[in-house]
Amino acid sequence: MIRTLLALITITLLVGCASMQPQLGSNGQLQPPAGMAYAIVGVTMHSYDDISSDPDAALELIGPAGRTQIWANTATAGIVAPGDAPNGNGRLSAVALAPGDYVASRMYGSWLVESGLWRRREMVTATINAPFSLKAGEVVYLGDAHLNLNFRPSYELHAERERDFHHMQTRWGVTDTSNIRIAPLQAPSAAQ
Repeated sequence: MIRTLLALITITLLVGCASMQPQLGSNGQLQPPAGMAYAIVGVTMHSYDDISSDPDAALELIGPAGRTQIWANTATAGIVAPGDAPNGNGRLSAVALAPGDYVASRMYGSWLVESGLWRRREMVTATINAPFSLKAGEVVYLGDAHLNLNFRPSYELHAERERDFHHMQTRWGVTDTSNIRIAPLQAPSAAQ
């Protein structure tokens, strides 16, 4: 009975991990599901103590598919960087979305604060409003959305192309990145 239960739990975990992998074509390129597009984006964070404060962060996308949240925390595997470069503290995701115009509307996150005998989660939100567009069959790299979790929260949008493409190759098995359009998110004031 216990062996059967453990086997079912293991299979469930493996299926869950496998379902997070994006589809690859026979040519080694990322291949979104029919009629969809892939938005590739890293969600990373930094807290005053990335381990004991148990930080998490999310990026919210709004568009034809409605609202989509891309979530990461320090318990996720991290984004694997090449060589001695530091890994990203978060998650790189390939999100299958319907084609159309989108906006990365906000980032939000939380971290654990200890005060005497009390523990509570501190919550933050940062408005972004960075527009982007997707076409059917397209794979678009949106860069990294980084949330600084502290009492003066801030966010940064930037490309971490070397790190993220290395992660795609080593963790997702991508061997050909030539079909990926590079279009890092930009806040409206930076896009002008």
